Amino acid sequence: MLHKFRKNKFFKNFAYLFSSQVISQLISLLNAFFIPRLLGPSIYGEYQLVLNYILLYKAFTVPGVNKTNIRALSQNQDDIDPRISDTLKIRLVVSTIGIVLMLASLFIIDYSTNAKYGILFFCSYLLIFSAFDSLKSLFIVKQNFKVFSKIDIYKSIFQSGVSIIAVLISKSIFPLIAIYLITEIFGLLFLYKRAVKDFQLKVDFGRKLNFKLIKDSVYFSFIDFLNMLTSRIDIFVISILADPKSVGLYALANTIARKGLIIRRALAQPLFPVYAAKEKLTAATLNKHCLMLAIPSIPIVGIIILTSQYVIPGIAGEEYLESVPILNALAFFLLFHYLVLPYSTALESNYNEKLSLIIGIFRALSNLILNVVLFKVYGLIGIAYASVLVWALNFILFAIISNVKFKRKISVQPTM
Repeated sequence: MLHKFRKNKFFKNFAYLFSSQVISQLISLLNAFFIPRLLGPSIYGEYQLVLNYILLYKAFTVPGVNKTNIRALSQNQDDIDPRISDTLKIRLVVSTIGIVLMLASLFIIDYSTNAKYGILFFCSYLLIFSAFDSLKSLFIVKQNFKVFSKIDIYKSIFQSGVSIIAVLISKSIFPLIAIYLITEIFGLLFLYKRAVKDFQLKVDFGRKLNFKLIKDSVYFSFIDFLNMLTSRIDIFVISILADPKSVGLYALANTIARKGLIIRRALAQPLFPVYAAKEKLTAATLNKHCLMLAIPSIPIVGIIILTSQYVIPGIAGEEYLESVPILNALAFFLLFHYLVLPYSTALESNYNEKLSLIIGIFRALSNLILNVVLFKVYGLIGIAYASVLVWALNFILFAIISNVKFKRKISVQPTM
């Protein structure tokens, strides 16, 4: 049995990703607890505001191009080099447009001078992420998850260790941003070197812009934008409606809660090419996978709720006591994040991304409305309630639609 699991590519890739996620997330927990403690809620809130504002603009890195490539190359790998070259060029061009729009927005948003300078300093991250993520798709197609799994661990060790030292020396957000960027640059250079060495990758930026690839990935890109809007809008809404201290209190709980997604992240990337290459999918298979995902997610929720009242004040400090009930509420949104994975992946990998887009639009709009309404009613914890409600509805919609779509065994074919 053990030999069978070792030979199975999915389980092998999952093992690499899971181990790297666990190690890197455990290391980054040092940052999640000690940096908030050292900076205090207000400065930490300012740092999180900068990070989340930049990440909102990740939509301009058009990550949907990656999924289009992975889906196509999982079935035919004849034109890998041209596709990767096209992906890099498209994503870098659109990311540059995103940076210009982001910098223009600094004249409109009512943020502190520190936060605006932080955004100005950090905006180049979009270009670095675009290049890294594009190269990463090559390793996913080749089912070689070991390389970037190692990179994740190295990045976490370096960033966490150096960041804590930097904050001990200077309680400012700028050293943290600089360390973040340096870490990402080294990760990109290492991944590019391995892509050239392992797969003889030849990048040709002289190719014309591939508008067909852009067109084919429009739905995926919108889906990723809506996912980003749903996951990052919380901090943005708080930054508009409240002060940096409130951002810091919520961001701490949100950061810790998202550490519980380590198994989901490890599953999501190898699962997509598996579903894309699979000739037939059934609702029964998806429901079975959903139940299997309940096994790790329910204990994670329980552990968070049982330990939060001791862990947060004990490590982050008494200043963050208000983060405890927020974290307890956010624990339930983890459950729905896990359970929806088979359904959302099945739809997106089998040429039904239009349905995912429709659900994503509903999710993003309802999240924004509920954030504002529930914040007015319940205060800061209302933002957490909104997240739980939105992801519960998201799970129900994906489950119903997937069960209808995959009710009978169907061959996976692109829709014309």
